[in-house]
Formats: sequence, structure tokens, C-alpha cells
Amino acid sequence: EHCRERTRRNLAWAAERAGASGIPHAMLTGIPGDIVEGVILTALRARCCLIAMARSLNIGRGSHVDRLVIESPIPVLVWR
Repeated sequence: EHCRERTRRNLAWAAERAGASGIPHAMLTGIPGDIVEGVILTALRARCCLIAMARSLNIGRGSHVDRLVIESPIPVLVWR
């Protein structure tokens, strides 16, 4: 539950800034069986031109974020 609330707060923050800047955007959440596959399929279905993901400072190489960067046909923006 903590992660869901944190996700909602982060998405609201990003949506507010994107909207204020006039950037078209959509915030999508879900719980797929395979995280990377779920993100890619959701982004393809929504015809996204960019996937933005955050990386925690304590997550090392080989994470879901790294897999997404390697496997996604859609550009991925990663920030800390």
C-alpha cells in the first residue's frame, strides 16, 4: 500500500508539471505478471512516444529499469 500511495503522489506531481508546461501526457498504472513486458505492452497500446521511469538510488544494474531500456522499442527516460 505504501508503494501505491507513493506512486500516486509521484504521478500527480509529474502530471501537474506536464500539464502546466502544455505537454500532452497520460499516466498509466497496472500490476502485470512481468513488469517489463507489462510496461512495454501498455505503452504500445497507448501509442506512447516515451516511457519515463524513476530509478531508486539503491537499485543496481540488472533491474527492471535496465531491462526496459534494453528491450523497449519505445525510448525510455530514466531519472533518479
